Amino acid sequence: MTGDHKENPHIGSGYGDFLADEDIRAEVEALVLKKTASLQLQEILGSDHVSKSQLVIRMKTSRTSVNRMLDPAKPSLTVASKK
Repeated sequence: MTGDHKENPHIGSGYGDFLADEDIRAEVEALVLKKTASLQLQEILGSDHVSKSQLVIRMKTSRTSVNRMLDPAKPSLTVASKK
């Protein structure tokens, strides 16, 4: 390539900008966070040989809450950020 590189006119804004423009960025980020947490909990259950009961005790929560967290498709879990 030569030094006279021109910007590609076909490249638009980023994905985050698209989500913000559609006013769904916060919702999508919360779903991604929930899915990530769910996958991490499933990994802990599988690799560390931790039972759901042990996970309930470690997390100081209910079995129902753990089941909701393990199902990434359930939107009933509220994901809140720590401030």
